[in-house]
Amino acid sequence: MANTYTWDIPALDCRPKEGDLSTVVYNVHWRYNADDGNGNVATIIGTQTVEAPDPDDFKPYDDLTKEIVVSWIEPQMNMVEMKSNLDAQIAEKENPTTETLPLPSDSE
Repeated sequence: MANTYTWDIPALDCRPKEGDLSTVVYNVHWRYNADDGNGNVATIIGTQTVEAPDPDDFKPYDDLTKEIVVSWIEPQMNMVEMKSNLDAQIAEKENPTTETLPLPSDSE
């Protein structure tokens, strides 16, 4: 089964005033998630700065949606590399190549 990828946008850093505009987003806090449908999930967390808005195409803060914000950040990212990273994380969970074990107890 192919992995499913989703975005979460937990926070936006904003400038209260920028010229004649108010509540202007300049930085996006994001999480990009993958789920294989079998209980294995992986996440990459980051932030992405965004360009100053065009005053003629400014979206008021209250009108922002996840889709709008993702459309600002996704073109600035290497999505092939991010999906590959998430796929590798899930593959490692499915077939671990390392494990962490406690020190064996003393036999005495």
